[in-house]
Amino acid sequence: MRIVLLVEDQFFQKNALKIFLGKAGIDIIDSNTGEKALEILRSNPQIKIVVTDFNLSYGGGKMNGLDLLKQIKKDFPKTKIVVMSCDYDLKAETFLQAGAAEFLSTKNGSAILEAIKKLRP
Repeated sequence: MRIVLLVEDQFFQKNALKIFLGKAGIDIIDSNTGEKALEILRSNPQIKIVVTDFNLSYGGGKMNGLDLLKQIKKDFPKTKIVVMSCDYDLKAETFLQAGAAEFLSTKNGSAILEAIKKLRP
């Protein structure tokens, strides 16, 4: 089963991605905070790919996507992480050096789907 954890705090963006990826045959479990995402990973060891937004400020949690990335790499080192952001001031190498498998400067569903396909075992 292909289950991806999607961490996105913006309701409409999250739902649009869930629908798009779901139509492509990917099962989505979602979270709007980094803290909740870690809880989900702890209780769902079958999740091997996480797609997270960098800016999670609307979700009410204290973590951003980089904080989440670092914690996942510490607690679940085999999990592959795609970080997405529309903030063009962010530098991809910051996320890649921290362990991200991919950094996307877009939230385009097709680009995210391609990144997931590349990472699937």
